[in-house]
Amino acid sequence: EGWFKFALGIDNSFIMSHDPSDLSLFYYSSANQLVVGDNNGGSPQSYTFIPDNKWHHFAINTSFDLYLDGKLQLLIDTASINVGSNNLFIGMRNEGDYHFQGQIARISIHNRSLSSSEVRDIMFKKFDDLNSTYTDSLAGWWQFDEGELTAVADSSANGNNGTASHSTVWASAGTFTPGTSTL
Repeated sequence: EGWFKFALGIDNSFIMSHDPSDLSLFYYSSANQLVVGDNNGGSPQSYTFIPDNKWHHFAINTSFDLYLDGKLQLLIDTASINVGSNNLFIGMRNEGDYHFQGQIARISIHNRSLSSSEVRDIMFKKFDDLNSTYTDSLAGWWQFDEGELTAVADSSANGNNGTASHSTVWASAGTFTPGTSTL
């Protein structure tokens, strides 16, 4: 669950990818589609999406259904998706290519599915505004607001800190700020 804003005129671009299954959420530019699924021979599902240089909220539950801007857009067949416990890549494919073109802000992962109403409720919350309903199910919450160096802190109690590819990844003006943006 989190926020993204694609740059205009982008090519194929991954929001996130999971190793080794290649389970991902990515933008397929030639078809103007957001795709959720397994690109390793599984059956990905897609939703028509045209980048508009605006912030969009996404959530994928444990059934891999896609919510976009608080609305359920795709029901996914999970029978063909293999999810292990290896690395999660944010902003690129697990093979190190198809880097994200745009901005990503605040990503969280929960160890349970959020309901439709919970997806809408959590969209605009800051970590400090979460109640135990959400914090107890967090695997990680990354604000992406460090602004320098390469450490990406996990705000949850789980210590799942990450590493940015280099220190120039931080967004400047125009970054999503909870409480100031609406859909």
